[in-house]
Amino acid sequence: MTDKVRTTDPEVIRECTSRIIQSGVLGRGQILARLLEYLADRALRGEVPKEFDISVDVLGKHEPNADGSDAQTRVQVYKLRSRLDTYYAGLGSNDPFRLEIPKGAYHLAAVAREPGEKVAAAVSKQRVASYAGWALLLVSIALNVSLLINDRTTDQRDVLASPVLSGFIDAERPVLVVLGDHFFFGESGTHIRVRDVEINSKEDLLQSPHHESNPGLVFETLSYLPKSVAYSLQTILPIVNLSSQKVTLKLVSELTSEDLRDYNVIYIGFVRAMGSVLRDYYLARSNFESSPPLFMSLVDTSTGTTYLRSGPVPQHNKDYGLVARFTGPAGNEILVLSGIGDVGVLAAVHSFSTQRAAARIEEMLRSTEVETSNGFEVLLEADGHSRTDLDFRVVGAYPFGAESSTCCAQTSTAASSVSTPHEP
Repeated sequence: MTDKVRTTDPEVIRECTSRIIQSGVLGRGQILARLLEYLADRALRGEVPKEFDISVDVLGKHEPNADGSDAQTRVQVYKLRSRLDTYYAGLGSNDPFRLEIPKGAYHLAAVAREPGEKVAAAVSKQRVASYAGWALLLVSIALNVSLLINDRTTDQRDVLASPVLSGFIDAERPVLVVLGDHFFFGESGTHIRVRDVEINSKEDLLQSPHHESNPGLVFETLSYLPKSVAYSLQTILPIVNLSSQKVTLKLVSELTSEDLRDYNVIYIGFVRAMGSVLRDYYLARSNFESSPPLFMSLVDTSTGTTYLRSGPVPQHNKDYGLVARFTGPAGNEILVLSGIGDVGVLAAVHSFSTQRAAARIEEMLRSTEVETSNGFEVLLEADGHSRTDLDFRVVGAYPFGAESSTCCAQTSTAASSVSTPHEP
């Protein structure tokens, strides 16, 4: 094996640094970008910073620990090293030089990449031991399983650089995953339970005609998760858990106004199950309307086009999903993964959970020139069968809260029929 060729050429280091920052792989937060620029600047001066130097110059700390160590600095350097790996495994796979931060050190190095490096890595992942004996066969199987797991993790990390999630889970706020549950209520002491799609929390119930007409009733509350929401957790949790931030789960029926302020929020569920706290905040700024009592359609507020779910379950059917990302009331981030029915919700979740799927959304955002940093919405049309999404099409992309969405959507035809409204 030949030794790696390192260079301190200022043009190479500046070019590599600029490419990485502009790629968006470092996320929306400024810490990792500042850290990379700081390490690049010190490398150009031939200096190797100490841990405390970084904590003071980049993180703004003033008092060192007794031993001069700083855990936050190590965490941020680890994140930056991981993001560099993500960049060079994807967008930067053909770059002639690679920026590296050697483990156990805090200096930046530009390393020339060997022409066959990428090919050799791919071949090594497919290598199977050809030696006889069960012991060697078991080793080979274990190796390949490990590689498959690593590939999946790499793909998940690449997804973090997509417009939908870029910078979302690496911000300073913890992440709250809100699940759109179905809220039921019933009279205490009876076996009768009632589902009203306009009532999705205790607060909704107390303000409803049910309680107004008979305030002396005592209600027992319960809820259940729709199939799409439960299945979506299998996709979402491995991705958000790549963050060092705390991830919390909460039912939308328990969501408070304080939650919308204190967390970066990911909502997964039906439009009708969104709950008044989130739904009122979201729809007041959305390019779409969804009206009570059933919230079974989406209406483009600019064109008047109505999007309806069609096709009887469990036969083949068509549904619509929404992917929206926007700024919350306290500068936090909110991501809505919603739909009219199960198929729409699943399509919204799956639309960015792999590199290939995320590229379709990114291409639409790019072609319609939607500035993602200001918030955006993407409307999806999904084909399904028996509440399972089969494939989706990106109907249009819209600036969040825009006065007109006609400039940013592809021409589409709304479904001409809708199934009898019911809970999925």
